[in-house]
Amino acid sequence: MNQPVHAGEQAVQERAGRTFRGHIRDNVPEIAATFLRGQTVIVIAGRSADQRMWTTMLAGPPGFLDVTDPRTVYVHALPRPSDPLAPLVAHSGEIGMIAVDHQHRMRMNGTLTPRPDGFAVHTEQVYANCLKYISERRPLPNGAPDADPHVTTGSRLRPSEIAQIRTADMFFIGTSHPDGQADASHRGGNPGFVVVDAPDRLRWPDYVGNAMFMTLGNLALNPHVGLLFPHWSTGGLLQVSGRAWVNWDPAAAVPLPGAQRVVEMIVDAVQYTGSATGLHWTPPVLSPFNY
Repeated sequence: MNQPVHAGEQAVQERAGRTFRGHIRDNVPEIAATFLRGQTVIVIAGRSADQRMWTTMLAGPPGFLDVTDPRTVYVHALPRPSDPLAPLVAHSGEIGMIAVDHQHRMRMNGTLTPRPDGFAVHTEQVYANCLKYISERRPLPNGAPDADPHVTTGSRLRPSEIAQIRTADMFFIGTSHPDGQADASHRGGNPGFVVVDAPDRLRWPDYVGNAMFMTLGNLALNPHVGLLFPHWSTGGLLQVSGRAWVNWDPAAAVPLPGAQRVVEMIVDAVQYTGSATGLHWTPPVLSPFNY
């Protein structure tokens, strides 16, 4: 099923002078199902009750992700009760998901239905992305996740969180269409590619990609965005929610090598959860495509 782009995606493609000629399925092919069954983490994005976007990470042993039929992905894991997306998973709603390793990047969007030990997603969009800007790192067990991890919340980034972002080589981003359809994606680059201008202001380069512009297309219609910065050495999760937009001024891209344009963000809410996943990761091997 080849799905048409929505108005926001079309507007961004036209402004960028690019056209997406790829293929978006509504089902999970068997080769993708095999990939999912071997994964130990999944990143999900969706709206909270106050309409903010949040992005989080769930972990489990290989097999905790399953494809029970070509249009149903089962996630045998739940976010912690303190996670901003716990209410969404406990009820129902639109969700975006992405599974990433150093060889693959797979995105799945659809409608969530709760299950006793997790949730099922009826897929509406399934597609693979190119491997650019993905750092290679491998998950290792930390032991069981903390039963009661330390959680901090606020409306601005703390110094330790600013330091984490400034050394990040990748993060995950959640956006949604005003009608509700959610999407989760990935951004990567050399450490320092995300710029912290103030405790409530971020910006990062938008590099050349596959011209889908699903993230930027959503932002063109709905500024709410949720970022996830995993703390790769500890398994902690830094979640940042706010509003973002594209700065098309070529002068804004000049200080950021490789930038085609720049995304700027105002931070509205922050949550940090220590030792959330029960995993840590090997040191990264940065992508050769990074600028």
